[in-house]
Amino acid sequence: MTMRCILFLFAIIFLGIGCKKKEHKLSSEVQDIVNGFSDDSMMYVGGEDYQKLLKASSSRDLLILTSHKNPYVRCYSFDALIEKDSLDVQKVFFEHLNDTVDYIRIYAGDVTPNDNVRTQMLLSLHPNGSSRYRFTRKEFDRLFWKYR
Repeated sequence: MTMRCILFLFAIIFLGIGCKKKEHKLSSEVQDIVNGFSDDSMMYVGGEDYQKLLKASSSRDLLILTSHKNPYVRCYSFDALIEKDSLDVQKVFFEHLNDTVDYIRIYAGDVTPNDNVRTQMLLSLHPNGSSRYRFTRKEFDRLFWKYR
């Protein structure tokens, strides 16, 4: 091999190493909030835990948390992404088509048992919802009847 080829290969290797993405780490504040959720707790829509998570988390934190093992954390994170007008909400929904873990949700004092993560995410993207990136009526109806 010529010296030019060797230098070219080294340049490619070093550029590849330098371009490696850094893994995003949650702040200790966000981690403490998330650790406060238990697997058997109930989700209080708009409650204190949600407000803490919304205030302390960046959109990147919330994207990571939509894959958390706890369904309450996933749902809170998704709702917070909607509130922060994230472009990624539909993408996150489609990543959770098989996420049918049940949980208990309390909204305005009413308990809504047997909700699951996918359904909650879909309902959050209802055409009359607050998300700028909500589904159209046609898209929503097609998805609702397919995945309800």
